[in-house]
Amino acid sequence: MSTLGIAELTRNAVHVLPAGALEAKLALGRPLRVKLGIDVTSPDVHVGRGIPLQRMRAFQDEGHVGVFIIGDYTTRIGDPSGRSSERPILTDAEIDRSTRRASEIRRVARPSGRS
Repeated sequence: MSTLGIAELTRNAVHVLPAGALEAKLALGRPLRVKLGIDVTSPDVHVGRGIPLQRMRAFQDEGHVGVFIIGDYTTRIGDPSGRSSERPILTDAEIDRSTRRASEIRRVARPSGRS
């Protein structure tokens, strides 16, 4: 099914765990379901989101299914790491606005996996 090699599909990945699992699943010849989840603390597209979107798109271009998940739980409860000055708790209206903006990212990823 895949014409791209493992190296291209996993480009920019530090680790693909467990080792050998992706190769084994690709060898089955069935479409994979590739998921990308983001929170809406910041709705902007930046490198931290751009690279995973690029990798999801590579899988989609090879016939796999991309699933884009937008979550707001961390945004609603605050940053569990304690970096509250960097990630302040947003109002419900700000979260809703960020969710709508983040939803636009789906245009890049083609959630259906088709052109």
